[in-house]
Amino acid sequence: MEENINVTNEYIEEAPVVQEEPLVTPAYEMAQEPKKKKKGLKFWLITGIGAAVAIAAIVVALVLFVFNTYKTPLALAEKAANNKKASVALDKQVAMLNGFCEDEYKEIVKVLKKSDYYEDMLEQYEEQIEYYKDEYGSNYKIKYKITDKEKIDKDELKELRDEIREMGEEMLYELEEADSDYYEEGADELGISESQAKKIVKAMKSVAKTLKKAKITEGYTLTVTETIKGSELDEPEEDEYEIEVYKINGRWVSSSALFLVFYGVF
Repeated sequence: MEENINVTNEYIEEAPVVQEEPLVTPAYEMAQEPKKKKKGLKFWLITGIGAAVAIAAIVVALVLFVFNTYKTPLALAEKAANNKKASVALDKQVAMLNGFCEDEYKEIVKVLKKSDYYEDMLEQYEEQIEYYKDEYGSNYKIKYKITDKEKIDKDELKELRDEIREMGEEMLYELEEADSDYYEEGADELGISESQAKKIVKAMKSVAKTLKKAKITEGYTLTVTETIKGSELDEPEEDEYEIEVYKINGRWVSSSALFLVFYGVF
């Protein structure tokens, strides 16, 4: 069944992400590899910085939907993809969580914006934005159209739920083991104070507790056509790929957003 669902909306606010290669691997596959080695604060926060860039690129295109439906994750992703201000790129990525652990990550972002590391992040975002402008034109616009959707079966949803809960247990166990050395090391690596590091860990513990009790009630595999237009292109560029969206604890989120939660938004 083909359904051409165009989620375009004039309410788009200009803003981007780097167009690398669409990451369409389901979150439950991303989380397969067991991690037994104890991770430091920096691991949980910034292991995914390169991945976050690629992720934002995959969901690169759709207008903000105010409703919480299976289309919402793509709408939020399009808003992030079309962002042309490095200063708000991180906020746009957090918004892709659509209320799932979003408050906790907002608190983390507040701390990170005061860190030495944040300046390096801004430089990377600026480079990404400039790449898009050079490649497509400063007026580039990215859009997504959902052309098909397939319901994800209950067994697959249960498998993902178990992966999320396991990740939450692992995170909480390791964070509760945090001692003065842990905070000191994390503070040094991120360029923040130990008290700020403690604020981040507190927020992350809350995330872990949410993951431990995650409930998934629905899910779809969406076939999406991505269209990029800009003054540097003779004709629009199009690509098609699949992405999974799930209703977790009542909020619709994409596999990309889950990847950010699992491995670091930063």
